[in-house]
Amino acid sequence: MADVVDTFAETTIARPRERVASFMFNPANDRLWTANVLESHPSAAGLLRPGMTVERRVRFLLRTFGYRIEVLDVEPGRRVRMQAPRPFEMRVTYELQDREPAHTVARIRAQGGGPGFFRLAAPLLKIFVRRALAADLRRLKHLVESSAA
Repeated sequence: MADVVDTFAETTIARPRERVASFMFNPANDRLWTANVLESHPSAAGLLRPGMTVERRVRFLLRTFGYRIEVLDVEPGRRVRMQAPRPFEMRVTYELQDREPAHTVARIRAQGGGPGFFRLAAPLLKIFVRRALAADLRRLKHLVESSAA
């Protein structure tokens, strides 16, 4: 079955990749840069790593719900792939690429969805997810580029 949602957003951050990764790949910072995340409880401290899980409580499309995201694989400082099986299957990839001088391209890709409502609402869902990802990256950029990070 094809994904209901397959979308991404990206931005360029005026900081080295390692600095961006240390902030973005640490689930303790989820609530700071990810607007829909109300709570984030990682299974371990530190940066995301394979097998780690993060329990999140989010508000999205006027609904509040919880889900568990599992880290599938990590290329340290460059890429993290995660998946959440419920409330609908979603795969999320964070990617960072060097851009000279001392800049980083940050990209988030979201893929997945499900049957029923999610399939019927696919066109709108894709727009909402893309907007949310773009807003999250704007917050990430602001935090990492400011003295707050």
